[in-house]
Amino acid sequence: MIKKRFQLNLYQFTDGDAMARHVEKMHARGWHLERFTNLGWHYRRGEKERVHYAVTYFPAASVYDAGPTEGQMTYAEYCAAAGWEFVSAYGPMQFFRSREEKPIPIETDEREKLRAIHRSMLKTHVLSYGLLTLVMLLNLVPRWDNFRGDALSMVRDGSAVWLTGLVLFLLLVSLVMLGDYLLWYLRSRWSVARGGACARSHWRFHLGITYGVFIAAMVGLIGYFASLTGGSGGAVWASALLFGGALAMVAASVGLLQFLKRRGLDRSAVRWGYLAGAVVIALAYCGGATLLLPLVTDAHREDGHVTEPYTYLTVDGDERETTLYKDPLPLTLEDLGVAAPPEAVPYTCRADRDRSPLAWGGAYWQGGAVIRAERKLPPELEYSITVFRWPWLRDWCLDTMADWDEGKDFGYVPVDSAPWGAERVYRRGEFAYFLVYPDRVVTLWVEGFELTEEQIAVIVEKLTK
Repeated sequence: MIKKRFQLNLYQFTDGDAMARHVEKMHARGWHLERFTNLGWHYRRGEKERVHYAVTYFPAASVYDAGPTEGQMTYAEYCAAAGWEFVSAYGPMQFFRSREEKPIPIETDEREKLRAIHRSMLKTHVLSYGLLTLVMLLNLVPRWDNFRGDALSMVRDGSAVWLTGLVLFLLLVSLVMLGDYLLWYLRSRWSVARGGACARSHWRFHLGITYGVFIAAMVGLIGYFASLTGGSGGAVWASALLFGGALAMVAASVGLLQFLKRRGLDRSAVRWGYLAGAVVIALAYCGGATLLLPLVTDAHREDGHVTEPYTYLTVDGDERETTLYKDPLPLTLEDLGVAAPPEAVPYTCRADRDRSPLAWGGAYWQGGAVIRAERKLPPELEYSITVFRWPWLRDWCLDTMADWDEGKDFGYVPVDSAPWGAERVYRRGEFAYFLVYPDRVVTLWVEGFELTEEQIAVIVEKLTK
């Protein structure tokens, strides 16, 4: 028969009353609380009996304490005199058990109770969610700058969309949890000042938030890694290592803290040892991810392309091999009736297709190279297509990127849109075009020839259908 059991804690730090009711139910089923850690509850099998549990907060304690402090043990002695048995403590949070039918409440002064909870929450709940908010904001700043620079490629990049969505979700969660605690504290202060009790915590709401974080984080990470692989078999193993490594990093950090505390070190030694170890673990993961990410993206890139080797002569007359991309393109120079110069390497055709929950499309390029000079030689065709799922998203991306009506920052100027059948058309120099359609945006770069009306008609037919 199993004598021990572990149960993951999904309650928030503020939900002391809800935790007490939970372990009471477990005790009635024959699972007695033995100790409480940063991960959850450790139970030992015992008699099925109805007992009372209470959760109190001792602000002077820390999660880095190897065990109950001297102050906590003195506090426990006072509680024992009132019939409460000290069970376990993790940082400021303490669990007590009483077998009395109607035990005397441990905390009778609601003002002191609120003060103890608030001081403990500032060191734990508020600090952790405050740091999470800061980290997520710092993560969003470069993403926003990149989005303003090229919203079209980012909005159809599945990995960027999934990861940004996860960051936004975690930011929202941290703000909601900070706001919820602030509201609870203000309500409790108002109630206590008038002789009442502290407000009840929204433990069901907190529990739902915690489950939601786990599920959303899992879905977000899976979506992120799936978008990196693009379904290509060559990158699945690297993505699995990245995903597993992230879970291992969290588990290693938690295990490190428990290991240091079991060594019986003082608070300062545990704190600095844990922080140093956590930095090493994070750096190790980042180093591994730096090595694995290119394998993921490169495998996706190569698995998604049709290539063939090509041998040519250098200036010195040496043979050299290169790779020609032979991807199918929506529009080619042949469709426009443009031939490659006789001295150029055969055309290479590359298609980098993207898909996200917001948009889909890709970036395409076709061109040749001079055999001896090893450089690009016109004609050259380069374009991108971004098809939006919603018109408002297209408008927002364009407004975010720049004021296209004025052509600021990009050097584009409005031109006649009638030949293109578009809502708006902008042109920069001789070769670059920016085409806005109801459901998509097309960027176009042609070098080495001037577009005719017939060629424009072909472009519209190929890229807007």
